[in-house]
Amino acid sequence: MSVAVGQPVQRAGGKMADGQIGHIVVDENGALAVKLDRAAENLVVPYHPSEWRPLAGARLQPMQLARIAYAADRELLFARGQYGVSEWQSVREPERIRWMQEGLPRGADAERRALYAAIKGAFAG
Repeated sequence: MSVAVGQPVQRAGGKMADGQIGHIVVDENGALAVKLDRAAENLVVPYHPSEWRPLAGARLQPMQLARIAYAADRELLFARGQYGVSEWQSVREPERIRWMQEGLPRGADAERRALYAAIKGAFAG
């Protein structure tokens, strides 16, 4: 099997020992590396098998799940008359990462938590 530089070697991603999510790729030197899931940057770090855990059976990548959950939460808030929530493309990188790692912001009400739990349960794998 031949894989282009920077393209995932496997479909399912994984998690580094420090909690960062990414995919195993082939770097420009032909070595295995991890391309971290970052929307605004192309960050590739060395691959160390002892620091890598595959995301078993994940149907959606964390960024995809966060984006879907954010959009659903935004639509729920819009339906309630809260119109000031940005679209995903306008959300700053630290907030996107927070959504990937933590989900809803602290203090979210029961209806928002239920919606988030349903989405996470349906798509997290």
